[in-house]
Amino acid sequence: MESDASCKRVMQIVTNYETIYSVNNLTSIKLMAGGLFSCLHLHHNLLFAGMLDGLIKMWDVTSLAQGASDLRRPLKLFEGHEESVTCLDVTAGILVTGSLDRSVRVWSLESSSLLRVLRREGSPIHCVKMLSDRLLWWSRSGAFNISTWKGHTKVEAAFKFNINEDPNTCLMCINEHYIVTNQTEQNAFNTRDVVVYSSATGMRLFEKDICSSKDITGLSLEGHLLFIGSGNTIEVWDINISSCLAIIQSGSQMSSNTTVKDICVS
Repeated sequence: MESDASCKRVMQIVTNYETIYSVNNLTSIKLMAGGLFSCLHLHHNLLFAGMLDGLIKMWDVTSLAQGASDLRRPLKLFEGHEESVTCLDVTAGILVTGSLDRSVRVWSLESSSLLRVLRREGSPIHCVKMLSDRLLWWSRSGAFNISTWKGHTKVEAAFKFNINEDPNTCLMCINEHYIVTNQTEQNAFNTRDVVVYSSATGMRLFEKDICSSKDITGLSLEGHLLFIGSGNTIEVWDINISSCLAIIQSGSQMSSNTTVKDICVS
């Protein structure tokens, strides 16, 4: 019943989005990054930009919204990567980054100092994720690493396996229980299939039988709910029971030829 009520609230917002967003009450700020950036990450009020030259810059979005005088100057710089930064994640005073230089680096947010360099892969890092007790990363060779996390001085390899999807087209979501990807292998029988792994052991969960009605264009994971962009609709699935709970579609005729490309859930 709780899921049903949530879906109804979402449906009401989606159906009436033209009225909701016709109110001109949104403001924007142009932030000068001072160079070309390769990835962005927003954590609470902190905005991180990974740069093509390997730098990582951090701004306080709250101060920007309040009209800070110098929008070009970041609060902090994290210097150490030798090539472009490809991915970022932040938790509890720790910043974790991956790069084309084939390293995963762990930083202190408070001091901007480099705490740890992890070099275990021979290919660029494509994705990093910090969980409560684990550090996970995926390299472009397909190797996926799960390490225990007991502070930056106690990062120990736990499991290593391969995810043989194309890193250029693969969509990936990670949380405390699951790693979810769409199937992108060249010889894949069905590109509408969702592949689910355990984020604790790396074991593929074949019993999770989830297949989208159209080609998958977006993924988002919140708890046990999986949101799939499928054409111009969003399918809401319960991973635990492999069941589609709802299909959300805009009530506007203008969206009939629109493809969902990104989904944000909170």
